[in-house]
Amino acid sequence: MKTIRIDFRDFKIFPNKQNNFVINTLKKHYDVVIDEEKPDYVFFGATGELYLKYDGVRIQYIAEPICPDFNMFDYSIGFDDIKFGDRYIHWPLCIAEERKLNLAMNKHLLGDEEFLSRQLFCNSVISSGGGHVGKRDRVYDEISKYKKIDSGGRYRNNLPDGKPVKDKLEFQKKYKFSLALENASYPGYTTEKIMDAWAAGSIPIYWGDPTITREFNPKSFVEIPQDADFEEVRNRIREIDENEELYLSMQHEPILLPDSGLYEKVMGDELDRFLIGIFEQPLDRVYRRSSKFTMLGRFREYDAQKWDRFEHSKVITWLRKTKRKYLGLKKIEGANK
Repeated sequence: MKTIRIDFRDFKIFPNKQNNFVINTLKKHYDVVIDEEKPDYVFFGATGELYLKYDGVRIQYIAEPICPDFNMFDYSIGFDDIKFGDRYIHWPLCIAEERKLNLAMNKHLLGDEEFLSRQLFCNSVISSGGGHVGKRDRVYDEISKYKKIDSGGRYRNNLPDGKPVKDKLEFQKKYKFSLALENASYPGYTTEKIMDAWAAGSIPIYWGDPTITREFNPKSFVEIPQDADFEEVRNRIREIDENEELYLSMQHEPILLPDSGLYEKVMGDELDRFLIGIFEQPLDRVYRRSSKFTMLGRFREYDAQKWDRFEHSKVITWLRKTKRKYLGLKKIEGANK
């Protein structure tokens, strides 16, 4: 079996280098060595700057609502439903955690008694509010006009002990509904939030990806449209909450339908083929990024390095800490989690 030397950097969404969907896929085909000193390939997150210090093969994994950067990275895995030769695969964060994906894919097979045992109405588990045009707060406040929502995250926590829940999945299992609200509305940007709710056997109340029903079964969740009439939203939630037959019918709907492109990804081997396509190439032929081959690409990377040095200078670091101290984290970072 071929040995490959890789590393993960700026990869905060999956802090465990030995157990995540990328390395678990690679281990099926290769002898994988985590080499933090001299890896041949490095997977980077979408928001860090460490890739600028690495000259080897760069593979970007996008967990935020931004487009892939093909000038600075050789390959990318992300939310956008696009094709870019052998350099990109559409693999949204919502399907990245295998355990929760499997629970969600099978939740419609649970018995009625499992769903009817849930006596609590709705929960929310988020670390910060705001989001795009304050949508998270608006949704929370509007639905709360019907019934109280139990907030178990760091943001707007209203639990008796005032502490964030330690196990989100176990917490959500007690509820009929779960708020699943993204921090932005961006086509294809579907994170773990909706999958967490399904994995817990709770009906997601979802806002975010405007194309969500292209990939997921609309009968299995409540979608809040971009131009939502919240009276209609509340009436819909009330109808489901008070109608046992309707509630159970939604719970027994599968989250993915066979004609969904995401269904083919989950059931097939597209990710395996994408990664194998990278690692089977000779190292001297695997590079794709323009900053490796062209003058304009090198200038672009040079400018990014200059900006990185400026952003992390002592003066800017001091100003950032001072602003955080007096204005608070939410006001300066915009609640993007």
